[in-house]
Amino acid sequence: MLVVRRWSGLILIGIAAAMLLWLRIPAVARDTLWAEDGRQFLAGAERYGVLNLLTPYAGYLQVVPRLIAGVVVTIPVDQWARGMTAGACIVSGAVTVLVYVCAASVVPARTPRLVLAAVTVLLPLGPRDVFGNPTNIHSVLMWGLFWVLLAGPESRRARITLSVAGLVCALSEIQSLFLVPLVLVRVRRPEGRLLMLGPALGMLAEIVATVVVPRSAAHAAPVGVPSLLLGYLINAVLTLFTSISKVGPAILSGALWVAGLLLAFVLALVVVAWRRLLPRARLATVAALILSPLIYIASVVVNPADYYDYATMSTEQLGDAWITRYGVVPGMLLLAVAIIAAAALIRGGTTTALPDRSRSARPTLRQAIAAATLVAIVLSFTVYFVPSWTRRSDGPQWAPAVHSAAASCATSSTRTIWIKETLGWHVPVPCSRILQTVHR
Repeated sequence: MLVVRRWSGLILIGIAAAMLLWLRIPAVARDTLWAEDGRQFLAGAERYGVLNLLTPYAGYLQVVPRLIAGVVVTIPVDQWARGMTAGACIVSGAVTVLVYVCAASVVPARTPRLVLAAVTVLLPLGPRDVFGNPTNIHSVLMWGLFWVLLAGPESRRARITLSVAGLVCALSEIQSLFLVPLVLVRVRRPEGRLLMLGPALGMLAEIVATVVVPRSAAHAAPVGVPSLLLGYLINAVLTLFTSISKVGPAILSGALWVAGLLLAFVLALVVVAWRRLLPRARLATVAALILSPLIYIASVVVNPADYYDYATMSTEQLGDAWITRYGVVPGMLLLAVAIIAAAALIRGGTTTALPDRSRSARPTLRQAIAAATLVAIVLSFTVYFVPSWTRRSDGPQWAPAVHSAAASCATSSTRTIWIKETLGWHVPVPCSRILQTVHR
């Protein structure tokens, strides 16, 4: 009965997370294909089927998006965009459960661990162009893989299950290679070797893919160090408490000072909580603090552009500053650090042999600050639950375009028609599928 209740609870968490994410995506955006979702993944699944699963794209593998597309192409064509959105939401719900389960060795208490898992679908910046679409779900999978590598499953069956989950995540994110040091730390212990096998194989496959089909080199000028640091503060920190559409005005109003203070507060929270952190929590904290800026900086260095050069921008340009998805995983990791530290302070006690003074006034104040930190995070999730704008909010909607294309298919001998999606790209769709859809 206990096992049934546990599984029922996890399934409920996954369903709730998927539904919450679906509600966060505006109606127009749900019916709009984003970038590679149409031109690469759906088109590839329609043409090649399962043979397309391990096809490299731009230097890396994208197994999960191709899996989602493989399922979606079996439904009516006019529902493809909503199907891709739903598939991304379902996968994100599953990752929410994965984080909740794996983080038990880092944050044993259920309430803060639930807040930690909720970051997967409630991060304020997420809906802009990451949440709810398979193209960028690799960022969510990177977050999930981080927690798989920190898991402490007790049974062999659990290790195998999580190892497979880690394999799937790694096969969808080239930046999983940043987690190699974590793999090397965990693989030193016998109980961690089976768990690390799947992620390690996935990372190896990503290396092979990028060697065989290398990504084209960027031609833009490198972004300077001041802009990299300022960009991290804007995209990973400021977006934690600022509406997506109000980041530029917030910069002009001096909110970057608040972002800097917030970053300093998180670091201070870690210092205060350090003695109370479990060994695995210390590993998670150090890894997250390193990875958070590293992932943002590496992403911009590899993909430089003028709109990342924040330090050289005029006041007018900063007021309309470009916000990038490269801040999503760094923001998640920064929130993880705050939650881990807050959970340790609320729990009280110490991992050292020093006497426990948790009954004194000072620890009580610390616990109050820690509880307030968790409340502030939940409040941010609530206030910015519905984004004011996403990169799919302006369409073009897919279903109306499919029905319009049906007229062209019916009056011409064309076998394939190209339907417009975002970024000015077009998706090739067989007319036979389109006519089958509108006549169903």
